[in-house]
Amino acid sequence: MLFERSPLPMWVVDTGSLRFLAVNDAELRLYEYSREEFLGKNALDIRHPEGDAALREFLGHEGDVHYGVFRHLKKTGE
Repeated sequence: MLFERSPLPMWVVDTGSLRFLAVNDAELRLYEYSREEFLGKNALDIRHPEGDAALREFLGHEGDVHYGVFRHLKKTGE
């Protein structure tokens, strides 16, 4: 419930496939995708192209919660 109702956009990603496993409502509002659209994507699909290597390194830390600052693309391309 804390994940779903958080005002902060959050997601859960499979670190092997980089597929989204879960996204909360704040994430859907911010990126303007439906839940089905988001769950059909992987983390690289919403990344700004220049940050792919940094994201892969960031997600390589399994078993822990990690924080970072990354540029993402909304559905509109913004």
